Amino acid sequence: MRLMIMALLATTVFIRPASAAVAFCESVQPLEAVVSLMAQRLALAEDVARYKWNQKVEIEDSAREQMIITKLKAQAVAEGLPEAWSETFFKAQIAASKATQKQLFAEWQQHHAAAFEGVPDLNSQTRPKLYALMSELITALHQAWQPLQQPECQPVVDKLVREKLAKPGYKVAGEPLFAVH
Repeated sequence: MRLMIMALLATTVFIRPASAAVAFCESVQPLEAVVSLMAQRLALAEDVARYKWNQKVEIEDSAREQMIITKLKAQAVAEGLPEAWSETFFKAQIAASKATQKQLFAEWQQHHAAAFEGVPDLNSQTRPKLYALMSELITALHQAWQPLQQPECQPVVDKLVREKLAKPGYKVAGEPLFAVH
């Protein structure tokens, strides 16, 4: 009898019904914060692309990308996130940004676009915004890590990714969120 009571208590305390699990996941602000910050970061890819277009700078900069990934990975690990997953995550963010930039370059080349006016300076304006967003993103990932690991939260993550990362090229940014387990 005592074992039955303990089993009943364990089930009541630790296992949430499906509807309660979804409600729990939807109430977790860090999940939405993670995807929103990812979208904000990717939105800056257009400013990066316009700057590079005007300056006739290559989209790819492997050495710089690796330096950024190494730095961000160290910050993420310091926040308690797994090293290998963090590296995959940040590579995906950069890949999504580059995909967006490449798509824009292709459109501009096709239409013989001239230089853009009013483009923010990459080094003094856009990159500081990117760095700030990535720091916020690392904090949000740390806060969302437990819900991200819950299988019942994956439909909520999927919905957020579909809603906030819907632009072409953005999908790759969200893929690591489904490989947390």
